[in-house]
Formats: sequence, C-alpha cells, structure tokens
Amino acid sequence: MRRTSRREEDALGYILAGLGPRTDAVWLAGNAIGLGLTLAAAFLFPGHGLIFAYLAVAVRLALYTQAAAWPDGVYFDQMLRLGLVAGFFEIFADYVLVRLLVSGRLVYLTRDAVLLESPLYMPFAWACVIVELGYVSVRLYSLLRERPWGAWVASLAGGLTAMIFIGLYEYFAFRAGWWQYEPARVMIGPYCAAYIPLGEGMMFLAMLPLLTWLGQRDESPARRAFRGGIAFAAIILTSYVVAYVVLEGLP
Repeated sequence: MRRTSRREEDALGYILAGLGPRTDAVWLAGNAIGLGLTLAAAFLFPGHGLIFAYLAVAVRLALYTQAAAWPDGVYFDQMLRLGLVAGFFEIFADYVLVRLLVSGRLVYLTRDAVLLESPLYMPFAWACVIVELGYVSVRLYSLLRERPWGAWVASLAGGLTAMIFIGLYEYFAFRAGWWQYEPARVMIGPYCAAYIPLGEGMMFLAMLPLLTWLGQRDESPARRAFRGGIAFAAIILTSYVVAYVVLEGLP
C-alpha cells in the first residue's frame, strides 16, 4: 500500500506543489466572492441577475489568474487551464440537457449572447467551478496522502461537496433568474432536477483519478491541461447521462 501511495503522490506532484495556507486563502476568497454575488443576485437585486453572473465569473477569473502567476500557484495555473478547456467543450453537454432530454430539461432564463445553447459566461463559470471544487479533493489528498485510504477519502469528499454545493447553487440560480429545469421524475423542490447534483457528484468523484492519470504522462503543462480539459468535458457529459438514466430512465 505504501508503494501505491508513493506512486500516486509522484504522479500528482505537478498539482500538489505549493499548496498551503496561501492557496487556501485564495480558494476561500474565490468561494466567498462567488457565493456573495450569487446571493446578491438571488435575493437583493431581483431582475438584475445577469450582471451578477458575469461579475462573479470575471472577478473569480481575475483572482485565479493572479494566483496562477505566483511561485506557489501551480494548482491554479494547471486547473484554470484545464477548466477553461473543459468549460468550452461543456457547451455540448449543455446542448444535450437543453435539447435532447425528455424530462428535466435545462432552461436558461437570461437573454444574452449564447454559444450553441449556453450563455456566453457559462464556459468561464465552469472553469471557476472546476478550480473551486477540484481544490477540495486535491487539498484533502495533500493532507492524507501518507495514509493508504487517503485518495479514497479525498475523492469521496470532493464528490459529496460537489453534490451539496451544486444543489444549493441550483436554488440560488433559480432565484436569480439564471436557469431552471422542466419537471422531472425526481426533483429537488420546484427548481432542480435531481440528476444534476448527482451527476456533479459523479464527475468530481473522478477528478483525483483524472489528475493522477495526467501526471503519469510526460507532457508540457499546456498539453496536459488541454488533454485533461477534453477528458473532463467527456466526464461531465457521461456523468449527466448516467445520472439521468439512473433517476429518470432511458429517454
């Protein structure tokens, strides 16, 4: 078990480098900014939610871009690159959710520029979410990597955090007038089809194995992030489809 743990640590060295109180502070600040602006859109400024969607994305991207330039900002550099690639390719998963499902379809409520079926801010919002939720499993693994079960605990924590986090954000997005879901067989209140948080949990459960696989390849950071982004976009789509079939049945 010790040899397995060491191999995983070596493979994840490119993403674990520099993690500590400073990166924790950046992660907390990004989450506070995103949550604060989302709550403002949902409860304080009805009818003006769209500007807060773009503002929440722009400020967090600026924060993570600045952190990526620090000597200890390797995590933000790698994950922001990966997230931007995954966010762009996620528009195809959005197309499936908007156009191809029988029940529980995603309905965007804003009127702004779109990419395929997604609002223009959505790929960048996905990049921020990938940085933030990916940090949970990576940081926890950095603290537990000497234990034989460290990777399992870190992955499970990342998946469960994603389910809870997204479940809350779906409600806030509904209140802010960003998006909602048509009725599905299994709903969380009137605003969210249950397959969404289930799918989010599944995809972030796979984050640590994906990063480990990427670390085993001798590639440049840019190429590694590009390959990882495409792979995670495929994981996003697969997770949603599997979660939908589990809860709603075959379309």
